[in-house]
Amino acid sequence: MEVYTSTKPTVSCHILTFIFTTILLSISYHAPPVSAASTKYPPLATYENFIKNSCSTTSYPQLCFQTLSRHAYAIKTNPQRLSIDAITISIKSARAASVTVSNLLKRGHLADRDAAAIVDCIGNIRGSIELLMQCRAGLRTFDESEDKFFAMSSIKTWASAAITDESTCTDEFSGGKVSEGVKREVRATILPFVQLTINALCLINDLPV
Repeated sequence: MEVYTSTKPTVSCHILTFIFTTILLSISYHAPPVSAASTKYPPLATYENFIKNSCSTTSYPQLCFQTLSRHAYAIKTNPQRLSIDAITISIKSARAASVTVSNLLKRGHLADRDAAAIVDCIGNIRGSIELLMQCRAGLRTFDESEDKFFAMSSIKTWASAAITDESTCTDEFSGGKVSEGVKREVRATILPFVQLTINALCLINDLPV
């Protein structure tokens, strides 16, 4: 003889269901509404205005804003991060310049004086890159420095020395020692790098210590 169990819910089951439903309705009723502001994107315009204002004190403000505004979300309104990113952009530009200038040697048929000037220029660029990397490392660890005045002085010295190395590179091509064609190509390659580094130093000079 088979025994059938009843599928009819018990009274206690009804009570639990009622309590559970009541709790859910209460939570839903008292939950704070989702504000429109919470769904908005971060204030990009605010970040861009900060970068624009900061760049206004540099030697090449348009170039400064053009290269840094694309990093607005990362920079926000942090002047130290702004300087770090400016140095990073300068390093990338220096590396690209080094490749471009090095490729001039691969063309062949260069006069000895042209080739010698290019080799010296490549060495100067590489020296600048090393100095800028020291500068960036100093900025990244600046908050941990015990003597912040000395740390900032070192950072500025490295950036200034990098600019000196860049200028030395272009000085190699002054006068009539190097052919005009090579001179134009090298200067066109070096100029953005020099301007970016000068801008970075301007931003560093504005950092609070």
